[in-house]
Amino acid sequence: MLREENLAISNKYDKERKRNVALEEDKTVLKEKVNLASLLKATNISTMGVRMRAGDKEIVTDKASKVDKIKVCFTLLENLVAEPGPRSIYIRVARPDNKIIVFGAEDIYSFEYNGQRLQYSMKKDIDYANKTMNICIYWEKRDKTTEAMKGVYTVTLYCENYLIGESRFALR
Repeated sequence: MLREENLAISNKYDKERKRNVALEEDKTVLKEKVNLASLLKATNISTMGVRMRAGDKEIVTDKASKVDKIKVCFTLLENLVAEPGPRSIYIRVARPDNKIIVFGAEDIYSFEYNGQRLQYSMKKDIDYANKTMNICIYWEKRDKTTEAMKGVYTVTLYCENYLIGESRFALR
């Protein structure tokens, strides 16, 4: 009788242990889904060359010889699942030769992405409040005498170790 009781308890214990393992796996899957749902997403990404006129007047241009700044505008979408608070948006601008436009090679101009240190062109610190945000940021040419490179530029946006958007524009 004791053997039967011991066997029944042992079987019940095994069933509960398997149930706990299954619940832990479900918990991990759900946690990953919540993490993905809490990511910020950038839409309406527009990137353009800008020429500056007297009085800080901007004129959009696609002529490499006229570009003084690169303007990147985008919309961060509302996300009620994401934790509100400070975030850093990193923007990388790749020239037509795939070199990233950077301020300097020091680590202060880099961020972590998938275990790698990447240089960024622009950085915008925001206070995300789970609401849609329209953001514009500029990269200003340091050497005003050298014209920008002609061709297609690629702009990528990152936040919290994720690629949140990408855009391209061309200068002729």
